[in-house]
Formats: sequence, C-alpha cells, structure tokens
Amino acid sequence: MDTLPNEMLIRIFALLADRKGLYTHIPLVNRRFREIQTTIRQACTVVFSVTIMGHNRAFSVEDLQDLCELLDGQDKPPRIAEIRKSMIVMAPCDRIADGDGVDPWSRYNLKCSILLKRPGLEDVAPHDVAETLMRVLRGVTPFGNARVGSLSFLPDKLPSSWLIPFANLLDAELLGFMAYPLKEAPKPPLQWLSEDIQTVKSLRARHVRLLNAPLETIFFFPNAGHIEVTTFIKLVPRSVPTHSDHFDHHEPHTVEILELGDAVSLPLPFLHRIAESIRQGQFPRLRRIHVTFSQKDGGAEKHTSAIRALLAVLDTVPTVRLRVLTQGDKAKEMFLEKYQKELLSRSTRVEVVLDTVVPSVVLECSLGPGFFVH
Repeated sequence: MDTLPNEMLIRIFALLADRKGLYTHIPLVNRRFREIQTTIRQACTVVFSVTIMGHNRAFSVEDLQDLCELLDGQDKPPRIAEIRKSMIVMAPCDRIADGDGVDPWSRYNLKCSILLKRPGLEDVAPHDVAETLMRVLRGVTPFGNARVGSLSFLPDKLPSSWLIPFANLLDAELLGFMAYPLKEAPKPPLQWLSEDIQTVKSLRARHVRLLNAPLETIFFFPNAGHIEVTTFIKLVPRSVPTHSDHFDHHEPHTVEILELGDAVSLPLPFLHRIAESIRQGQFPRLRRIHVTFSQKDGGAEKHTSAIRALLAVLDTVPTVRLRVLTQGDKAKEMFLEKYQKELLSRSTRVEVVLDTVVPSVVLECSLGPGFFVH
C-alpha cells in the first residue's frame, strides 16, 4: 500500500463502503493517510438547509454580518466553533432498528442547517443577504466548501419579489413552502404566488415543495422538474379556480415528477384538468405521478373515485406512470386487494411501494466516483 500513488489510494478509499475502516484501520498501516484524509476533506462540500422563520434562536442579518467580521480575522474565536456545532450536528437516527449486524455509523444522521430570522430581511437587498450568508456557511464548515440544498419559508409578509431572487442567488436545489393553518395565514399561498407571477416563474430551483397549498399552485412553476403539493382537505378548498389571468395554461412545463399527496384530498375536476393539460402538451416531460394511500381512508368512496380517476389518466396518457406510496404493509395489502382488477391491465405502469423517508445528502465528495453521507 505504501508504494501506491496518492491519487490511486484516494480512488480506492472513495469506493469503500465501510467508513469505519476508512478512518480507523487504514491509518494504522499507512502513514501517508493523514495527507490523503486532508485531500478528501478539501474536496468535500457541506450541503445546508436554510429556513426563514420568526424564531428567537434564528440568525438576523446583523448576526451574519458580525460573524463575517470574526471570520475575516486571523484568529478564529471559540464562538466560531460553537456556531459550527449548532449548525452541523449528529442526530440519532430513529429509523434504524437496533440489533446485531447494524453498522453503528448508520445510527446517526448528519444534519446541517441554519435558521434565518425573517423580520428585517426585506430591508436588505437579496444579493447582500445571500453573499453574507454564503460567506458565513463557508467560514464555519470544517471543509471550507458549502452550498444550499434547500430553502424553506412561510409565505407571509416576505414578498415573492424578494424571496425568489434570494433563492436563485443561493442556487438552492429545493424551495419549500412551509405549512400552517390557513386561518392563521396573513397571506395564503395562492395569493402570495399571484402577486408577482413573472418573478415566481423565474425560479430556477428544480424541486418545489408546497405544504398545505391548493393544487392549483403546480401551474406556477414552469421550470421545476419535481413538484410536491400536500393539501389538507379540512383547510384547503377542494374547488379548483381557473386563475386564467395569472398564467398561460398552454405554457409547456418541465416537470417530470408530480407528488400530489393523499389521494383522498384530490378533487376529480383537478385530475380531469391534469389529464387534459397532459394531452394538450402542457406537461411534455411528465413521467410519474405520486400519491399516498393510508389504511384509514382506504375505504372512503372519494378515495376510490380519485384512484380510479388517476388510473384513467394512465389510459389516456401512455407515457405517465403512477406510484402509490402506502402507509405501512397493511395499507399496501388493502390497496392491492381493493384495486386488483384495475391493476391487472396496468401492472407495468402502476407501482405500489411502502412510503419511506428518503434522507438528504449533507456531505458529498467529488473525488473519484464520489461518495455521499446521508
């Protein structure tokens, strides 16, 4: 091993699945590994999630500016280490079952996040806030490389004319609309989006997540490749407004995956409209529609109508597949039994799987084939 060049060793280490061996056993037999570890660290990027909210522990713009001054100094004060620990934490992973044979390294999730205090943000230009934030994130990370994976916020008093350019400047992969009861919302999502539709349409994030939002909102993001809309039927009206003055219904969208939440909340007029929009070429790249199925609502007639309407969409649009995410094994068995006849002729285009939480990538390395830590 001592005779191999560093470049070859790095590629070998990047392919190793056993992280414990990578950081404990190998250094015992290779004195050069410290240098190689440094090279790997320098190639690593920490992926942060940024959340804008009115929280007492959140960072204000002034806090970020103060941190930049500390980072510009020659000596990094202990406060930087404390802030790093608050942003980059190892949290227990409760989805990993205990028992023999379980990799102890997989018992924890690495979480990298920062809270931004919403009050006062709109008083500073989006460019200035984005630049200051990225300087802080790069300064506190142990690797010196950072990027924004997701940006989440409440669609309240922060205008879309500020938020959308901010998301574009951060180059966020995902823009998430956080949920709260509509009766407490100073500005419902549909109204927030409609105020400056041209700016909203300029969003570059490929993934958009809307919680507790009307289904109509999927038409506001023509550049997104993955759109999630979760509605709560008790809080969101089931009617589907036209809003023809807000957007062009014939404008082609780049969306490839539509996640529509629980099928029980899907109104039939909306599903009919989706089918018609696909036929008219508004969603030329759409390949998959995802819905969830729970055992509690499985027997509801409106649930049955929605599922059958979705299956009818498959009949009219042969390029689209349906993925049903079930809440547990019993729900999966119920779905397969309930819709056995309907699935028989569509078995290659309907996928029924258990709904699981997909971990986010928070650390990635570009060396060799690359590796990720979830």
